[in-house]
Amino acid sequence: MKKLGLTLFAVSLLVLLAGCGGLPAAETKAYLDSIPVGNLSTLSAAKAAGTYSGTYTIAMPAGGIAMYRTVSVDVTVNASHQVTAIALTSPKELNDEKFGAKISGTVVAQQSLAIDGVSGASYSSKAFLKAVENALSK
Repeated sequence: MKKLGLTLFAVSLLVLLAGCGGLPAAETKAYLDSIPVGNLSTLSAAKAAGTYSGTYTIAMPAGGIAMYRTVSVDVTVNASHQVTAIALTSPKELNDEKFGAKISGTVVAQQSLAIDGVSGASYSSKAFLKAVENALSK
């Protein structure tokens, strides 16, 4: 009887947790694709050499694991109006080679915000790109 009770508890827990797994991949992609990002060359062309700060909070739709993700960046533009560096200032836990260095390096190398996000960090990637856009839109 004790085994049956434990089994029922485990099955109930699995069913409950299955609903917390987030959105299906197709819905996540559609949601993130509905949030446009600007043209980096156009945005940086309007800026003088310097460093600009930007923040973006992405609200996750119902079914998302967390409710929101806020990302803050510092974007450096040179005298030729090119983005030369992007520093992820918040959240600190994303500022590593798996996310922060990877996505900022890709944006700088391609001089574009129209890039693929970091695998496994779709919402954070979109928030990062929008934070860069916001930094250059002020």
